[in-house]
This record gives sequence, C-alpha cells and structure tokens, in this order.
Amino acid sequence: MAAAGLTGFPTVGVFNALLDYCDPGTDDENTRYWHSSSTSQDTTVLDESSPKAGRPRVLHPREELFIPLCRLRQGFAEDHPAYLYGISQATVSRIVITWVNVLHLRLKDNSTLVAIEGNG
Repeated sequence: MAAAGLTGFPTVGVFNALLDYCDPGTDDENTRYWHSSSTSQDTTVLDESSPKAGRPRVLHPREELFIPLCRLRQGFAEDHPAYLYGISQATVSRIVITWVNVLHLRLKDNSTLVAIEGNG
C-alpha cells in the first residue's frame, strides 16, 4: 500500500490499530477540534459530553489522522492535502493541530512503545 510509505507505518493494520487506539468515534464524536479563537489545551481533549458546534466534518476520522501523519513524515505543505481533499488550508491546519494533540494525549503515558532498534 502506498499509504504505508506516506505515513511510515509498515502496514495498514498498524495505522488502523493507531486509529482504534485513539478512539475518535465513528463520526468524530469523541474528538473536540482546535479553534483559532481559543488556544486552551481543553479544546483538544477527548470529551464525549459536550455537543459539537459548527459544520459537520467533511472527512472521516481515518482521513483526518492520515493528513498529519503524512505531513509529519513527508513534510507536505498544508495546501497540498487541502487541494487533494477539497478543503481549505485553515481546515488542514486545524486537523493537524487537533490530531497531533490527540496523539500526544493518547500516547504520552504509553510505556509499551518499542524503541527503534539502535536508538534505544
């Protein structure tokens, strides 16, 4: 799969396992998005109790997770995924910030991560 090379994961299964571990919900109901008007860390905390404001999401959580992983691995400018997915550069920016924060919150205390051979 070409996407494996874009994200750095060896298989689609690893990508899917990360997505399942992050548990965004089937319609992103477990994820709150970063908004430029508020930079509080609370805006990206997984919160199932507060209702979603704004327009419904255009992309599936799988696609949203794929964008920051490709951006981090390949160094894509934000306008590249914006063009590919038909969304604005500002939306890509919000997606990247949100998902990087979600990944941090989910993985920061994970002691089961394996060190890369030769670096650990």
